[in-house]
Amino acid sequence: MMQSAKSTPSTEPKVWSLRTLTLVFYPFCATAAAINLFMVFLLLQALGVPAISPVTALWFGVITGPVLSWMAGKWVLRLILEASPKNA
Repeated sequence: MMQSAKSTPSTEPKVWSLRTLTLVFYPFCATAAAINLFMVFLLLQALGVPAISPVTALWFGVITGPVLSWMAGKWVLRLILEASPKNA
């Protein structure tokens, strides 16, 4: 059966919290940090710097991932709030 026309959906968009965005972005930020660090050390071999192992790069990504994902979450949340209909 059809719903009655009385119930109107809320015009307020559901916005994720900063904590949720941070948790969602963590795997991506940690992986990106590990890949970038590994690639930088591969490029630095041209200057005589020894390359790091992929495991070392992964540990760096695991350690720095929470901070990087929090920063990405803050940025995305600001963009979402800026684009919300209230601010238009």
